[in-house]
Amino acid sequence: MSGNNTKEDMAVELMKSGSTCAQAVISVFADETGIEKGLAHKIMTGFGGGMGRKQYTCGTITAGVAVLNLRYGNVDSADTEAKNLTYSKVNEFITTMENKFGHSDCRNLLGVDFTNPDESSRVKDEGLTEKVCHNVMREVVRYLEREI
Repeated sequence: MSGNNTKEDMAVELMKSGSTCAQAVISVFADETGIEKGLAHKIMTGFGGGMGRKQYTCGTITAGVAVLNLRYGNVDSADTEAKNLTYSKVNEFITTMENKFGHSDCRNLLGVDFTNPDESSRVKDEGLTEKVCHNVMREVVRYLEREI
């Protein structure tokens, strides 16, 4: 891959430049989902680090859910068909990521507890952002490109 010409490259570069994983993923799908890039970036701010660094659901996976919501979600409560389709798409997506990586939560994906300073330093020391986060991000972006 040559730099920055694929969505996965663009997402990784956004993360390297300071965006959270969640912001990076949703930003590269702004055109396809019809949401303004700045607003998309802002909405996803707190989802990085597994929601405010709580290490719950991976921010990249959360952004994947948001992209699927924007693509398939219902715009009013009467459209139960779109809601059910979205639930199905989201379930399939999360199941696929869990099958691929073993988990969908940040803590288990990284194998690090951010609340423990000795452990959290491993993220940088061991290059876990590059080894784990970028790998998950690339897989999520490829999945979304196929799906939407």
